[in-house]
Amino acid sequence: MSEKSGPFVLAVVTQNEARMWFEGIDPGAKHETVKERNPFDRHNHVRMAQHNRGHDIDEYLPDYLESISKALEPAGEILLVTHGKGKGSAVPALTDYFERKHPQLAKNVAEVLDVDITRLTEPQLLALAREWWEKKYGYHDITL
Repeated sequence: MSEKSGPFVLAVVTQNEARMWFEGIDPGAKHETVKERNPFDRHNHVRMAQHNRGHDIDEYLPDYLESISKALEPAGEILLVTHGKGKGSAVPALTDYFERKHPQLAKNVAEVLDVDITRLTEPQLLALAREWWEKKYGYHDITL
């Protein structure tokens, strides 16, 4: 078991959504969701960006990051799972935000895994977290 107080949390973070499992990572476990609060839909084409205030949607990022931070406050140990690198991943911005605004959350991040979230189902994400836990601690039982 983790030496940190609070539950182990699996957090799967994309640029517009964070799914967090607070009550275990066994098959069928339920998650909470935080969505980006961007009033403008993300664009898929350059011309759409020109009509939707351009490419600059970063003004909504701090609210999203703060919502994730508030949701993760009870966590003792956090496994962050993301998809993409650089600007394709929300996790670098999130971990930087933790360092600046929520240093305890930064300390609680055990590891960041970069996987192809788009190809994984929820049961596969939970299985990935269980495999990570077993490698780190040598057993599966996660007592909350």
